[in-house]
Amino acid sequence: MTTYFGFAAKHRNLYVGAQPAAELLLLYPRSAVQRGDVEPVARFKAIGKQLAREGYTFDIVPDDIVTAAQIASRRAVVQTDPRSSRREEAPSLKSEIGNRKPEIKQSLLTSAATRAGGVHWLTVATVLTDDQVAKWRKELASVTRREGVPTVVTSVLSQPKRRIVHLVNYNREEPPKARAMGSGPHEEKPLAVEGVTVRLALQPGERVKSIRLLSPDAGVSTGPAGLVQRAGEAAFTVPRMLIYTVAVAELE
Repeated sequence: MTTYFGFAAKHRNLYVGAQPAAELLLLYPRSAVQRGDVEPVARFKAIGKQLAREGYTFDIVPDDIVTAAQIASRRAVVQTDPRSSRREEAPSLKSEIGNRKPEIKQSLLTSAATRAGGVHWLTVATVLTDDQVAKWRKELASVTRREGVPTVVTSVLSQPKRRIVHLVNYNREEPPKARAMGSGPHEEKPLAVEGVTVRLALQPGERVKSIRLLSPDAGVSTGPAGLVQRAGEAAFTVPRMLIYTVAVAELE
């Protein structure tokens, strides 16, 4: 643990003042919890797992305190409680469904996708299917995403002229089922992964000047990273990582 604390202290400038910058916002349905309705919470957990598994980077904000500015700065918003106080940001489910055929109604109830103020609104109003996120590929096309290596989860923060991607690898050697765990960090047996590609979404007019990889782990890839850049996106690959890697993208 001291290695990681030392890394954070050494690179303090990458953490202080950095702001959440994921293009995708997942709303926690606290309004539903306050009403005594926990079904939206189950959908929230399920869709969050799907998004992480598919590699999408997202931030989480409770739906009862999210601001208009937080919504306007995103490209897509996922909500699991159609009755939340933010439902007026998109056409209501009722107006979306109308007098459609039963099979179309079910599709709309499961995933009502609208676009308001330049933001895609994706509403999960019923039990979702295992391929729900795959159905949103078009709406999520401009969201930062990790490709391959499903054990790696990413988050994106921003500073002036800089985007910082944090990558955490949960791949490990699983202990025997009969063995009791909890005696300390020495029980963790992480397994390295290779070829982790990140497609970093960019704002209009932005370009990446350089990307460098940092990590407190030994025997992993650090230093400059190659990138492939096109309008609206910069893709780079982490050749090898163990537990934690930071990719610092300097913008121009």
